[in-house]
Amino acid sequence: MLRGAALVALGACAHSEPFTAPDHGTDRPYAPGPAAQLTLNRGHDRAPGWLPDGSGIIYTAERLDRADRDWCLEVLPRTGGRVVRTICDASAFGDDSTNAFVWAAVSADGRVAYVRSASRIGGSVPQWSALVVAPFDAPSRTTVVSDVGYTVPGGATHDGIAQVRWLGTGALVYRGDLAFLYTACRGCPVDSIASGRGIVLHSLGANGVRIVLPGTDYASSVSAGADSDEVYYTLNGDSKVYRRSLSAGTTAVVADFAAVVRDVHVAGRRLVAIVGGTVTFAYEPGQQDSVQRDDGGDVVLFDLDSGIASQVAQGRFRNPALSPSGTRIVAERYVDRTTDLWLFEVP
Repeated sequence: MLRGAALVALGACAHSEPFTAPDHGTDRPYAPGPAAQLTLNRGHDRAPGWLPDGSGIIYTAERLDRADRDWCLEVLPRTGGRVVRTICDASAFGDDSTNAFVWAAVSADGRVAYVRSASRIGGSVPQWSALVVAPFDAPSRTTVVSDVGYTVPGGATHDGIAQVRWLGTGALVYRGDLAFLYTACRGCPVDSIASGRGIVLHSLGANGVRIVLPGTDYASSVSAGADSDEVYYTLNGDSKVYRRSLSAGTTAVVADFAAVVRDVHVAGRRLVAIVGGTVTFAYEPGQQDSVQRDDGGDVVLFDLDSGIASQVAQGRFRNPALSPSGTRIVAERYVDRTTDLWLFEVP
């Protein structure tokens, strides 16, 4: 759930207060060892991912120190420390709106894909949002892959895009969402909900094609696999992780956690996901559709060869990402109505 701007792009809890914090990095992790807090931000640090060579972590930071309250991309060294790069909207008209860059994914050939949106400062609904691709060394030179707010075959509308992943260098896979505003009572804060509607495969280039993968209605997460021919995904309210071969069109269950699983991410022969915790999947009368509300769960590591699952961390975590080597996990942790990033060593 998200209060304020960038509904389409973010869609997670965000009850926060303004403050001045020009630098929320450190010279080293806060708690060196197997688990380390990477960020300390009274805004939100969200949607972490790894650079392709594993040298750094890219994520979205809510910049409450900025008058426009932008959500910027930031890069940390692989073991934490001070931010080494910040990517914010630098356009001539950017100061009069809240601009959000989220769900960044960097390709092996040096491009970055991310969801970009703009809203009035303090507004709840983006005036514009799109999935874009740009050179990582020039991230403002964007090419629009898809405007956000599109209709797929069958008539469903995707109001949001999340969990953007590269499939090789010629296609993206992501989760298309139902996104809407919600308030529990008159005068209560306005929050947003983003609930998965399907997994989208989007080829790039002049004749790019968008395809919703069959069998992924109400998907809760997606990850690329070992190569560009396979994806892993989960479904709202479900305990299973599925693997789909794109060329063969076949689907197999690779794990069943006996509790609601989501936020799957795969590197090599390891899989990380969020299991259990505070999550519901139920009919939402106002939307006339079923919606998953998720306030986080436990981080679980799964070995695809042995079938052994190990709990890495217990609590309110979301969106874990495995390093390319499979030996580190970075994840969001909800604490006191905000989110920071934590790093786990999993040799």
